[in-house]
Amino acid sequence: MIKTKIFSQSDQKKLENEVNQFIHRISRKNLIDIKFSASTTKGSLTGELYTVLIIYEE
Repeated sequence: MIKTKIFSQSDQKKLENEVNQFIHRISRKNLIDIKFSASTTKGSLTGELYTVLIIYEE
């Protein structure tokens, strides 16, 4: 079964740690793809948001 896991953080280092911890729990051969996105917001909630999508087989 193919699954996805999404991580979002405003702090890149925290996001990196979360993703690395997750990747260590799944087998490398089951990892299909990793997508990364960065976005910036303006207005009263100005900031950056980093998102990672991991596609893997279970």
